[in-house]
Amino acid sequence: MMFKKCGFIPVDMEGNASGVSNNYDAKTFRAVLKGVKKATEDGFDVGVLPEGQLNPRFQEGLLECYQGAWKMAKLTRGEVEIIGIKGTGRIWHADKGVVGEGRIVEVRRWGKGIQDPEEGAEEFKRIVGEYGKG
Repeated sequence: MMFKKCGFIPVDMEGNASGVSNNYDAKTFRAVLKGVKKATEDGFDVGVLPEGQLNPRFQEGLLECYQGAWKMAKLTRGEVEIIGIKGTGRIWHADKGVVGEGRIVEVRRWGKGIQDPEEGAEEFKRIVGEYGKG
């Protein structure tokens, strides 16, 4: 309920553990696109985790990066802006849940401009990969 109130757009996927490759239900993708389109039309920005989930072992680097953010941007005529977030694992860890080991989160913005899904996923890995380890 909290996530719905915060504006999260749910993506149905097979049950899996954090750090395990995601298998999304393709039938729900249309509903996700409609939600993204409505949110952007209403003036909201939409955040997407290119890894598809919180990373439980961020110190080791990124998980597999998916092209979905760029595909959604193309289909909804939106833009992708790469942002890295560091420190969330000390507040809400992917494996442990809410841990409360800290309260400082760092956000870094790299900007817009990448339209191609394959190029975007590779660029995200290149620029955010080392940053996220800290």
